[in-house]
Amino acid sequence: MQESIMPADRPMDGPANGPEDGKAYAADESYRLIGRLIEEIRLRNYSFHTGKSYISFVKAYLKSGRNARDFLLSFEDDPDIYPRSQQ
Repeated sequence: MQESIMPADRPMDGPANGPEDGKAYAADESYRLIGRLIEEIRLRNYSFHTGKSYISFVKAYLKSGRNARDFLLSFEDDPDIYPRSQQ
């Protein structure tokens, strides 16, 4: 089983799930989170294209100012966004 990026003892509110005030992350916090993501992608030997996709998706989330659930649900009715396995 792969180890999670986030420690199990970290609370589910706060920065792990998005800014509490509904605003986008500050630039320094975004850089730190993207840096951690890049590190994890390299450690797990993900392909270049997978890493690029993950990073662009996470950047969009960080800029959105939404919590994770609302951000993901915003794609629910978008016909242009769907997993490749369903193409």
